[in-house]
Amino acid sequence: MRSQQRGEIVKRNNKKFIMNMIIVSVVGLITLMIVMFMVISTYIKDEAKGNSVQVEAQVEENNTKVEYSSTILVLVEKITQSDIIGFDIENKTEVSRKISEGTKINDMYGSVMPASQIKPGDIVEVVYQEDKAKVLSISKTSRAKSWKKISGVTVDQSNKQINIGGTAYEYVDDTMIFQSDGNKTNMAFVTPFDVVSIQSVNNVIWSITIDEVAGSIAVTDLPTTKGSLEIDRSRSFKLDEIKGDISVIPGQHKILLQMEGYEIITENITIESGESYEISLKDAKKAYTVINPLVNSGVTNYTIKIGDKTYNKGEEIKLQQGTYKVEAEADGYEPWSKEIVCDKETYNLYVSFIQKPTPSESPDATGETNTVLNNTQTITLNTNPIGAKVYVNGVFKGETPCTVTLINGSYGVIFEKTGYSAYSTTLLLDGSNEQTGYLYDLIAN
Repeated sequence: MRSQQRGEIVKRNNKKFIMNMIIVSVVGLITLMIVMFMVISTYIKDEAKGNSVQVEAQVEENNTKVEYSSTILVLVEKITQSDIIGFDIENKTEVSRKISEGTKINDMYGSVMPASQIKPGDIVEVVYQEDKAKVLSISKTSRAKSWKKISGVTVDQSNKQINIGGTAYEYVDDTMIFQSDGNKTNMAFVTPFDVVSIQSVNNVIWSITIDEVAGSIAVTDLPTTKGSLEIDRSRSFKLDEIKGDISVIPGQHKILLQMEGYEIITENITIESGESYEISLKDAKKAYTVINPLVNSGVTNYTIKIGDKTYNKGEEIKLQQGTYKVEAEADGYEPWSKEIVCDKETYNLYVSFIQKPTPSESPDATGETNTVLNNTQTITLNTNPIGAKVYVNGVFKGETPCTVTLINGSYGVIFEKTGYSAYSTTLLLDGSNEQTGYLYDLIAN
């Protein structure tokens, strides 16, 4: 009996334990779920708050990146590490912008370069932020056309045009002209003999930089003004027309100076930018010509007068080069004269004396004696080939075939034709020869 009662008590206790365990488990589960709900709720709130902060930060970041910039085409007047000053070509206004450490300086291909490579007169593209007055970048533009260190440029100020290699370009009042040191000058100082660099946009010249100023040549102590000065075989000046210095492009030049009566002067010279090179002729050497008289045969004695000096046959004649009148005389012959130009070391002087006519006497109706001159001949002078100039005793008579009438006597005849050697001969007319035509063969040079 007692044993049965103890069994029932144990069963009741076990049942109660189980119920307690179930209750505890349910309470624990509910508690756990509440805790989990609270944790999840807190996490969701923190996440939402974090997302809100991130969105705000992103919006702020995006707002920072939305910055507006402008690009202008600037003709540079001055540039330093902190400023760029120039002229806005498209908007026709002056500009001045600050340069910061973050400003990019590029060439026209986008490569980085130092600011010192940008010079006054360059045309650049400037990108900047208007609201912050901040220059983002400066780069040389590909929109500008450049000519580097050229000469021969001419300026037509009346029509506001600049001629470069035969092509005329317009310039404007805002066009800037710079010296090599960057200082500004004006268009009146640009000459064809300066070495210049030029930049244009849309065929309008905006800047000219005078890289090298023209040099000059001064010719002094001229012993004579008869002659010429030649520079580089392309420019020639008569000495009597030179007024002041002669402008030239800086660099090397070949000088050829010829003066009547003086030796030819040749010189290679180098003229620096802005230099005046003096050619002094106080020590110019006189040039002389030896005269070689060629007198027609039969004349045994003669005299030659040049200026105020008379030379006898066989006497040396040496003259300072120049232009002279020569007179010659011989017994029984007509006086002879000619103007000659002595510009070489020797000069062959062809003297053709003409015999004085011998009169024949015949009585007239009164019984008196008259002098009858019947001693002329008409002849034709010709050459092979034809077309040679004919000189008889130094007097031009025409071109071959040439017909002349001459008094009997001895004549010096010269034939000259381009491309052929001059031919000279002595022609004797005495009436004994009935020949009326003479042909001479010319020898090609």
